[in-house]
Amino acid sequence: MLEIFAIIFICRKNSEIVKNKGLKPTKYIIFTVVLWILFEVLGMFLGMIVVQNSAAGYIFALLGAALGGFIAYQIAKNAAPADNTQEIDNVLDSGLR
Repeated sequence: MLEIFAIIFICRKNSEIVKNKGLKPTKYIIFTVVLWILFEVLGMFLGMIVVQNSAAGYIFALLGAALGGFIAYQIAKNAAPADNTQEIDNVLDSGLR
């Protein structure tokens, strides 16, 4: 249950970061969810292979999910801001042609 709250929190944080950069947040929310789930599953499999214990597999899954969330956060944080000046120039020029 806490994982759901954590992923919602990270999605909202990443959304806020990219909105401030003038970007649409949908792509970054999808990145966050996909990376979270992917790394959680990979962590679970790694834990089950290395330790061969279901409790350890769960701990590895949580660590993997945290890593996926961190990577998604870094992607959002390091995203280049939108360059709206080029889009405005294209709109203005299209009417003159």
